Amino acid sequence: MEVTAVGLEVFDSQEDFAAWLNASSHALSNRRPIELLRDSYGKEMVLSELHRIDQGIFV
Repeated sequence: MEVTAVGLEVFDSQEDFAAWLNASSHALSNRRPIELLRDSYGKEMVLSELHRIDQGIFV
């Protein structure tokens, strides 16, 4: 729930957020963010990346 709330704030649309969740991310060791949401550690990694994107920090 928290990831969804933050993701929708960061991205302009639900579709853009869903696309990001399903695309591999260099910043997340080339894993898809959705794959990391299975445990609390992965969730924190995804949230941290969303906050970096929101601040304009791209890796």
